[in-house]
Amino acid sequence: MIDNQNSVLEETKNVTTFGYPKMVEEAVTAISLPEVQQMIKRLSDFGLGVMLPHMHIDGEGLQPIPYDTIQMEDNLVVSFVKNDDKRLEGGYPVGWRWDTEKACVVGTCSCSGAPCKHLH
Repeated sequence: MIDNQNSVLEETKNVTTFGYPKMVEEAVTAISLPEVQQMIKRLSDFGLGVMLPHMHIDGEGLQPIPYDTIQMEDNLVVSFVKNDDKRLEGGYPVGWRWDTEKACVVGTCSCSGAPCKHLH
């Protein structure tokens, strides 16, 4: 229980006055900007949306996903792997973000087990 309490205390250090972690508040603020609303509207023409690429780290709360890491969902389990991990080969790209020169995959999804047949 003490470890869990310490984790919660550490996470609250990064919480803003609105109660969001800092990176979430920055994203929420950006989403409300007219130019971002226009970008989201345009993305919706292609069936795309917006997400905040993040991972949960004990004692640090929400953190950006490092650029050499991809969020991998496999059979309803999410993990984070390096972008050259062989397990990514069977996944579908489902999340992207801008790198320094181009869009790069930040999230993948794959499902092959019986519990996931609803996704196919």
